[in-house]
Amino acid sequence: AIVPFVGSTSTVFAYARNQYGVSRNAPTDANLVLAVRAVQPKIPSTFKRVGPPITFAAASSHIGSRYIAGLRGIAAKSGNANVVIHVTGYARGGGAPQNFLKYISIQRAKAIAQFLSKSGAKVRIVYSGLGDNGKSPGTASDRRVTIAVESLPVGMPQ
Repeated sequence: AIVPFVGSTSTVFAYARNQYGVSRNAPTDANLVLAVRAVQPKIPSTFKRVGPPITFAAASSHIGSRYIAGLRGIAAKSGNANVVIHVTGYARGGGAPQNFLKYISIQRAKAIAQFLSKSGAKVRIVYSGLGDNGKSPGTASDRRVTIAVESLPVGMPQ
């Protein structure tokens, strides 16, 4: 539902959304949530990893064309299901400043989350970036994003 608020000089629209999803009328990215995490959380048993890790070029958050079909499949399968998608980005060390590694890992996760949202996933999408994983010197596979899907209890509204 859209609730208009008219001020003296502008009109603001607030989109009603519930805890786990988003109104069909809301803008595409309204279902994205940035999670602030300092360390990799242990993945609970209610989470299921989906697809292989998505790797990136150095200092890039551009999604390679070889991943597009798989991501569209994930978005289509999730649709309006009773799930939450968790997207986690990582970066490779190799001497880069830690704040840059954190930034690029968040940008990678956000790029995947936005793509899923624009491809039809109308479920809550939580993305986070963890920066360098602590391995030295790191490999190209450390420049990656992983996707996990959390199944919500039956009957819980999205």
